Formats: sequence, structure tokens, C-alpha cells
Amino acid sequence: MATRPVTVNDMLDGHVVLDLESFDRVYLNGYVPNLQVGGQVVDFLTRRGFPIPSLGPAGGRGSIPGGGGPGQRPSTAAHGSPAAARSRPDQPAAGLQAWLAASAILMNSLVTIAGWGLWKAGVIDLDTMVTARIGADFLALLLLMDMLMYAGHTLAHRPAVFPQAHALHHRFIDARPATLYALHPLEVLGFGGLWLAALTVHAFSVWAVLGYTAVNLVFGIFGHLGVEVLPGTARHSPVFRWIATPTLHAGHHLQPAYT
Repeated sequence: MATRPVTVNDMLDGHVVLDLESFDRVYLNGYVPNLQVGGQVVDFLTRRGFPIPSLGPAGGRGSIPGGGGPGQRPSTAAHGSPAAARSRPDQPAAGLQAWLAASAILMNSLVTIAGWGLWKAGVIDLDTMVTARIGADFLALLLLMDMLMYAGHTLAHRPAVFPQAHALHHRFIDARPATLYALHPLEVLGFGGLWLAALTVHAFSVWAVLGYTAVNLVFGIFGHLGVEVLPGTARHSPVFRWIATPTLHAGHHLQPAYT
């Protein structure tokens, strides 16, 4: 009669009091939020010495120097070495962005003072009443300013005009909220002039003006987040065919012709 070998289960049969089933390991998926959009991947690779921002020369995912990918120890290069210098932020560009943002806020304040002067002179008239027309005025401001800003942005990208001013804004491919204000002074004053001109064409509700200003700021920051916060299903919805997502705006900063 043939016999079969005794297995571990045979030996444990009748001797096991507690049988516990569980995963033998835990898998963790991590991500770097600042590398979720194309412009920041390019910035990440070029700062690490890759003249062509591609994962091919980098050896594939997880093999980027200093990345500490699977099977590779993170770089321990000392400060001052080429590897450490490539991993540090571009300090001159960061400093320039801070100065431009500060100057833009200052000039926007001057535009606000100019608007106050035009209001005192009677050139700009604002309705302070709380009525149903607030919604209509808000919608009119939204459409009017969107049209003017689109026209101004299109003009800023004309080959003869782009190097004179707007190219400075596109220098910052790693879009962040502060990048919203990193503009050439001519652009700040130009867009401020459009805003004052729009307020002269109609006696808008002051509440609609405040509401539009807040919405414009929120959507400006949203476009320059540098991190894609929307799931793929939302980004492909009809709504975001008309509203720029962080991914779209990051692509535009990297490739000005990409809109």
C-alpha cells in the first residue's frame, strides 16, 4: 500500500486552537504631489542634470539620482557637490518670483487707488443697494472680464509681443500660487487698466464687484496650484472644458502654445 509523505498540515491537524488569516505584508503606495503635472516633472529632471527631461535616460521609474527608488539607496552627496546643487531649489528664480509677486501686489494696490479716484470723480459709478441685480451684474462682469482677459492673454502670446513681457511669467514652469502674481509690471498695469475700463461702462453693484474679485482670485490660485486635485472623471467633464485645471495650466507654462 502506497504511503504519502506527512505534511505540515497533517502535523498541525488537531493541535491548532486559533487559525488567523491575514495579509502577509502591507503594500504602501506613495506619491510626490509636486510631480503630478508635466511642468514639474520637467523641472525635477532638469535640476538633476538631465538635459532632455525624459525618464528614458534616467533609467526608468525609481532610478532618478537622489530619488531613492526601489533597489537604490538615496543619494547622500554632501552639500556643495554637483548632485546636491542639482537637488536644491533654483534660488535666483525663487527670489525673482517673490520680488515680482510683491511688486504686482503693490501695483494692484495703486490700481485700486486709481479706481477710488475715478469713483470720486464720478467716472466710475457703483450701486450699493442689495437687490436682485447683484447676480446679473456678477454674471455680466464675469463674461466681460473673461472676454477682455482672453483677448489680452492672446495678444500677450503674439510672437512680436511675447518676449517683451509675458515670457517672464512663463519662466516659472514650476507653477505655484505665488506664480499667479509673478508678472511683468506692464502686464499688471495692463490688466489693471482693463479692470478699470470695464467698471466705467456700467454702474455695477459693488457686491458683484467684490464677488467677482474673490472668484477671480480663487480660480487664479486654483490654476497655479501646481498639484492636480481633481480626479480624472472631473477633469474630463464638460465643465472643465471651460475652466483651466492645474494640469492644463502647468502644461501651458511649460509650452506657451499649449492651451
